[in-house]
Amino acid sequence: MVFSVNALCWFRRFSKRKMRELVRRAGEASLLLAPHSALTGCETRNRPCFVYVLLGDCRRALLGAPEGEALFQEALLPFSPSYTCCLAHAHRPHCEDAAGAPGHVELGLCFCQFVSLQLNRLGGLGVKPV
Repeated sequence: MVFSVNALCWFRRFSKRKMRELVRRAGEASLLLAPHSALTGCETRNRPCFVYVLLGDCRRALLGAPEGEALFQEALLPFSPSYTCCLAHAHRPHCEDAAGAPGHVELGLCFCQFVSLQLNRLGGLGVKPV
């Protein structure tokens, strides 16, 4: 019984570690694919998501800020996998949350809005909201 519990706990920790690594790699892939208007994310280890999304308006908005390109890349790494899954599965935040965040898309959620919402929810991660 104790061995079974230990094995399950080990597998759970191993699985979480692998998933974090996979999300990090998906962010790096999105960084490479962003100039081609594609992003990648992963819901589970066996289920990657790819979306075609235009990030030009978000990039232009960030280029107006000091160190804009670095800011865009810094936001793309941690937030693009979850943004991709959000778009792929049509998950939308609550309307009152999205209304306060600036955005470039009339219908739906742009990357700027998503990053702003995530930073507000998480209390900031070194990336300033747009």
